[in-house]
Amino acid sequence: MTIIAIQYEKELLDYVKVELGSQLTKPVDVGSIEYDLFEHFPNVSVSLNHVKTYSFEKGDKPLLDLQRIHLVFDLFSVIHGDFSVHQIVLEEGEVNIMYNQKGLPNYDILKSSEDTLKSSARFMIDAILISDVQVGYFDDKEHQGYELNVKEADLQPAMLKDSFALNARVITDVHSLKIDEFELTQSFVLDGELGITLRKKKFTINYDGILNNDAFSFVGLIQTKKQSEWWDIAFKFENHNIEDLVKLLPSNFKDDQLKSVNGTITAKGEIKGEKSNKWPPLTVAYALNNVTYANGDTKIKVKHAQGDYSQPTLKNTRGAKINASNFSLDWKGVRISGSGELSHFERPLIKANLQSEFDLSQIYEDVLKDDFSFIQGNMSVDMQVRGRLIDVFVENKLNALDEFSSKGVLSLENVIAQPVDFDFPIDLSNGTMNFSDKDLKFEDFKGTIQSSSFKMNGQITNYLKTILANEPITFDANLEMDKMVLEEFVGERDASSSTEEYNFNLPQSIVMRANLKMDEFSFRKFKGEDILGEIELKDQVLLFKKLTLNTCDGVAKFKGFINTQNPKINLFSSQTILKDINAKKAFIQFENFGQDVLLDHHVKGVVSMTSNLRIESDKGLNIKENKLFSENTINIKNGELVQFEPLIELQEFLNDDLKLNFNLSHLKFSTLKNDIKINQGTIYIPEMAIRSSDINLDIEGTHTFDQDINYLLKIKHNEIFKAKKENKIDAEFGVVENNDKTATLPLRMRGNIDDPKFSYDVKSKRQLVKETWKKERQEIGKVLKEEIKNIIKPKERNNKAEKLKEEEEDLNEERTNITQELIWDEEEEEEEEEEEEDEEDED
Repeated sequence: MTIIAIQYEKELLDYVKVELGSQLTKPVDVGSIEYDLFEHFPNVSVSLNHVKTYSFEKGDKPLLDLQRIHLVFDLFSVIHGDFSVHQIVLEEGEVNIMYNQKGLPNYDILKSSEDTLKSSARFMIDAILISDVQVGYFDDKEHQGYELNVKEADLQPAMLKDSFALNARVITDVHSLKIDEFELTQSFVLDGELGITLRKKKFTINYDGILNNDAFSFVGLIQTKKQSEWWDIAFKFENHNIEDLVKLLPSNFKDDQLKSVNGTITAKGEIKGEKSNKWPPLTVAYALNNVTYANGDTKIKVKHAQGDYSQPTLKNTRGAKINASNFSLDWKGVRISGSGELSHFERPLIKANLQSEFDLSQIYEDVLKDDFSFIQGNMSVDMQVRGRLIDVFVENKLNALDEFSSKGVLSLENVIAQPVDFDFPIDLSNGTMNFSDKDLKFEDFKGTIQSSSFKMNGQITNYLKTILANEPITFDANLEMDKMVLEEFVGERDASSSTEEYNFNLPQSIVMRANLKMDEFSFRKFKGEDILGEIELKDQVLLFKKLTLNTCDGVAKFKGFINTQNPKINLFSSQTILKDINAKKAFIQFENFGQDVLLDHHVKGVVSMTSNLRIESDKGLNIKENKLFSENTINIKNGELVQFEPLIELQEFLNDDLKLNFNLSHLKFSTLKNDIKINQGTIYIPEMAIRSSDINLDIEGTHTFDQDINYLLKIKHNEIFKAKKENKIDAEFGVVENNDKTATLPLRMRGNIDDPKFSYDVKSKRQLVKETWKKERQEIGKVLKEEIKNIIKPKERNNKAEKLKEEEEDLNEERTNITQELIWDEEEEEEEEEEEEDEEDED
């Protein structure tokens, strides 16, 4: 066989040089030609070394530039005179198939069929073998191209003048791919079966094999029309690295968001449509695993997801959207599952059904830090949301809230939370929230704050503004509490301080309107029960509306406010109605109403009162006495005054100076009414009458918190009358006798409660005389009327005469004095008053 092959060496070399060379339309440079018996045994071959030819003109990109071309001949055919080339082997170099701007190909290097008929050379190529050859395809007219670095390929071509077709088993590196503006610059590896057909501007490609070490299949058609192209491409890949796939895309096709995606994807996609000035759309059915997505500092990890992706134009992701029928992702350590849709990637718009369960501490740093000093506890969520979540939760764009809506249920369990400007944690054992767009409706919230237990139902309005805009959290609620100990909500005492120091403030971060039901309330000594009413907290002002409670064995109705807005002072204002209150308990629990004159151990009885109170204090709740104002209408029944200092001083004075032994240390009376005002540290007491079995006492005057006093006392008693008759009381005290055999002693009590001064009050005596005269005149008028009636009615004359006689005896000496006063001239009386006032001033 070898000897026979050697015999045909010269014929084959001549055939290649003469016959094959004569069929070429352009010169081909060949470095050397060799005859080889064993390279492709049992066939023989002729090797062309250093083969090169240009594409369209000398100096341009070569059609061929190869180290070797082996033309393989079947030895048996050669023996029978058939010198047809059955196989071509291309080694080490490049092959470029090109179309110029006129659409003419560069590979048309064979002469027409008419010319070839005159030659004995035949190309009956069964296969083209390629080894380490860079293959390029370039279409200048259509702006298309690709480059392959073919390591191994076995092609079965069909070569025509205006067409090209092949089927190949290839292992190749694809360095570039360009179709108009679509240009791949990142190389990738193909290892599989490849089929390519180029016929009459209709390009088809089929591939089934490996893409970058993972399974990949591709079927495509690109057909050139007059003004456009028609694309019909389908692809499928399994468990591909998304980052590697994204790298293959042209740079102008990559959004920043796509560059941040990593993970694996299995997908089946389609690119189908007309390409003209627009690009055809892309649709993909996908399954994702362990995918990460980053947007700024926000990272989302998708454990798994499946769904579909659509992109209106292959050129960019504008208008694209991705649907997930089932996903599970991780955000900030929070596992979220559900389904949804993501669109508008530049400003992601999300529609989703979400389910999640996590600890609130996991989202504290990113979402809740500005509103809570501390928060932890379990939260479970089953909700539907729609909105630009990145804008809302990451970039805090408030205008994005207009597009946000939510529905669903949120459940809390074992939550401990402390608002930033609130000094104490709230312990929530459980509660349920129902999402209603931007609001949260909560049910059965149960928990504790300090030692108080509470239950709450209601609504949080626009909760997202609380989270994003640092606006106060706004409640409308029905609040039930077992108790509230207000001392627990003021600042604790410093360890180095010897006294309790309060620092009372109301939170800025909470707005609350609540219908309140509370079993017990206490602050310092005050105790209240069965509290019902409305309260409102806003801007550090706590309003009380229609508040009722039981306290001090009676009922209190209350409205008012506490204002802690000022950084240094607190303001308290209230309107209070007390009914049937135990006086002693009231003075104890209200801490003597902010004064230290009439104290709890001084009073007993049942009090009904209306009070308007305004107080200013420091943050330690120390009351500023000069800023206290109060107007009170008081009605005390079955009252007692016990060891009241002004009365004790009066008792001592009456005993020591007037030798009158009255017991004023414990006065009992059935009723006491008065309107008392407190202003700038002074108590103003209008005249009030204390009527007891021991003495009748009228008191009016002022009493300061510094214990400075100025009282007018009118003491009425028969003992004073007797003492006057027996001249035991000096005339200077101006005792005024009454017609009931009693006398009234008017005294002025001035100075300090520790050392009071008593004096005779001229004005009071004159007023008492006037009142006595007025009363006597009325009685005389009655008598005269009776006398006239007796004249008119003789039958009743005897009875009237007897009555008149009795009255005349009762009037005794007083009548003489009154008669004298009747002739007083008013002007003389005024002059006398002025003289007496002048004398008083001189004293």
